[in-house]
Amino acid sequence: MTLGSILTSTAATAATDGILQARRIVDMSDTIMSLDPDIAPLTVFSHSMKKKVATNPKFDWMEIEHLPNWDSISHSGGYNPGDIVLVVAHAAYFKATDTVKVPRTAEVMRVLTVNLGAGTITVDRSIGATPAAALNDSEPLLIMANAQAEFAGAPDIRTVQPTNAYNYLQNTDTAFGASGDLIASDLYGGPEQDLQRRENAFIHLEKIEKSIIFGERSEDLTGAKPIRTTGGILEFITTNITPVGGALSQAAFEIFLRNGFRYSNAKREKLFICSRLLVSVISTWANARLMTVQKDKTFGLNITEYVSPHGRVLIMPHYLFEGATYGGMGILTDMTELTFRFGKGRDTRLLTGVQLPDEDGIKDMYRTSFGLEFGLEKKHSLITGVTGAI
Repeated sequence: MTLGSILTSTAATAATDGILQARRIVDMSDTIMSLDPDIAPLTVFSHSMKKKVATNPKFDWMEIEHLPNWDSISHSGGYNPGDIVLVVAHAAYFKATDTVKVPRTAEVMRVLTVNLGAGTITVDRSIGATPAAALNDSEPLLIMANAQAEFAGAPDIRTVQPTNAYNYLQNTDTAFGASGDLIASDLYGGPEQDLQRRENAFIHLEKIEKSIIFGERSEDLTGAKPIRTTGGILEFITTNITPVGGALSQAAFEIFLRNGFRYSNAKREKLFICSRLLVSVISTWANARLMTVQKDKTFGLNITEYVSPHGRVLIMPHYLFEGATYGGMGILTDMTELTFRFGKGRDTRLLTGVQLPDEDGIKDMYRTSFGLEFGLEKKHSLITGVTGAI
C-alpha cells in the first residue's frame, strides 16, 4: 500500500492547490455550446421553398414566355428613311399587319410581310404624321397592335411553345456513430449519439443548402451506378446579372432592382439573400428605407425590408456568402418560382443502426434525395463584385 502525500502544518491549511487534484469534481456545464446554434439562417432556401415529390431521378417542368414586345434593327449600316426591307434581330416576333414604333424618332410603321428565312420584315414607313427617319443598327422597335383592313380575314398566326427545363435529384448522406465503449460512458452534455444526431442534422441540412445555391447539374453514367448532382440557383440565373466590380451606390442598387422586378409575382415581393457585406453597404445609404419585420412567418426569422418603388425587398444575410467571390454577392429571387423536389419517400430522414452486425457500436445516417426546380429564370437576379459603399 502506497502512503499518500503527507501535508505539513502549513500546507494543511492551504487552498485548493494543496489537495490531490484527482479528488476535485469537475464543474462542467451540462450544455455544450454551438458556434452556430440557430440553423435557420443557414437553410433559408431549402426550408422556405414549397415542396413537391419527384417520381424520377430526372425531373422536368415546362415554361412559357409571351411574344416579346420589343425587337431591334440588325444591320451594321442602319437604314435610310426610304428603305422598306429591314433586317431585324428576331423576325419571328413580327406578323403581317403589326404596327411598329421607333421610340427615338416616333415614326410608326406597318408590317406588310415577314421573311423568316432572310430574317427581314417589309414595312410601310411613316403611316402617321411623323416622317420617316434614318434607322440605326440595334435601333429598338416597339411591336404594337396589328392594324387590319376592313373585311379582312384572320391575321397570320404566331404561337409560342413551352420550353422544357430539367434538373436531377442528388443523393446526399451524412453518417456518424460511436463505439460501444463510448455509448456506455457517462458524459457531460448527455449521450454521445444524441449529441451527434443534433450536430449532424445541422451539417446535413447545410450541405443541402450549399448544393441548392452553388451546385451544378450533372449525370455520370460511366461507373457501375449512376451519380447525379442537382443544379443550383447560381447555375440557372443567366439573364439578369449585374457585375459591380467595386463600391455599390444606392442609384446602382435601384437599377439592379428595376431590372430584377421587370417580371414579378402578384405581391411584388422578392427575397434578397446576400452577404453580410451587402447588408452593411445597403444600411449605409438606405436607413430611411429599411424596417425590421419581426419573425416573418415564411422564413421564421427577423428580416429587414427595403422599401423600393419597384417592389418589396426582404433582405436576409446568408452566412454561406463569404470570401473573395461570394462575399460581394446577392441573389434577388422570386420564392414562388422555387420548388424543393425530393424523391418519393426520400425526403430527409434519420436511418438508425446502419452499422454492420459485427461492429461494436452504433452508426446512424441522415439521407436525402433532393433537387431544385427553378422556374422562370428571368424572375431572378444576381449582383456580384460588391466591395463597399459609395
